[in-house]
Amino acid sequence: MRPMARESRSGWRGHRREHMLAAYGIPTRNKQRKRMKASAIGDRTTVTGEAAYYEQFLALKLDSDGNKYWDLEDTGNRLVPAELRQLVKEIHDSPVLGEIEPDDYRYRFMAEAIQDFVDTPDSSPESDENVFTLTGWLSSDENRALYLEEAIDRWGDQMTGYNMLRNAQYIEKLEIYEQVLSFLQQEAREERTLERVPA
Repeated sequence: MRPMARESRSGWRGHRREHMLAAYGIPTRNKQRKRMKASAIGDRTTVTGEAAYYEQFLALKLDSDGNKYWDLEDTGNRLVPAELRQLVKEIHDSPVLGEIEPDDYRYRFMAEAIQDFVDTPDSSPESDENVFTLTGWLSSDENRALYLEEAIDRWGDQMTGYNMLRNAQYIEKLEIYEQVLSFLQQEAREERTLERVPA
């Protein structure tokens, strides 16, 4: 599984070593991933194929303050599918947070999940490592403290504060990864059914 995408001030999203190698013309895993992704879009009967199809509608944008955020975007002559918009609504109806307004973190976690499932259907989330990113996540919604409580219930209160934060965020990410995986599996099943229907 690829490392979780992390944005840095330079604009690179993790994989700094791979970008350095690519600058010297040395083949990297990202080039292999692009080739794999291009072939996967053609086969929507698998989780990875569905993820590759929906990934093209994800866009990393800048707000007026220069902050990056994920959103849905039409691509070429294709409109964002209604079922992907429905997934976004479902992701914003959390068993822990309840129904919430559009949230940049939940959009980001959904985008990361879809990108990870392009690589493998066995992907699992990884928490952020930067303590400032973790505290930013926690403070973005006061109800996210409920994830901290759940982390303590699951793993005990003997963790460091840092590990408590990482585990709490992991719980929210896992919740979204499971929703995305279920969505992709359902879409792949529907594609297989359509393939069996005679023309």
